[in-house]
Amino acid sequence: MKPQDADYKDRDFWIAMCLFSMVALILIVTCREPTHHGMRLRFWLGYLTSERPGRREMAVSALRQMGNVALPHLLRMVESGDTNLQAQAVLAFAAMDGHARPASPQLEQLLWKEPTSLPAARALAGIGR
Repeated sequence: MKPQDADYKDRDFWIAMCLFSMVALILIVTCREPTHHGMRLRFWLGYLTSERPGRREMAVSALRQMGNVALPHLLRMVESGDTNLQAQAVLAFAAMDGHARPASPQLEQLLWKEPTSLPAARALAGIGR
């Protein structure tokens, strides 16, 4: 065995460990999405735009019951820069009404950043006084 072969084995090991760590981190982050009655936040956000009034009211109730648990995820959606995600987050903040007040300081900070100023302003307007 040449000394160079040992170097490659170590390098391959560390590359594999980095890839494994990245996959594990992605799984952890995606699994932390808040749930209500076994349904993820994304599911309830989809119901907010439903044509059926019953579904929308179910989504509003679920979001309000999730409360503070959903707020960090919604704030990340506003910060994402993706206009679709931002629009969903704005709808969610409006649906949560006063239940989303704890997110107001973070939304106020986002008012000063160019890509998030408009959705943050809309989210604050949806929360109300």
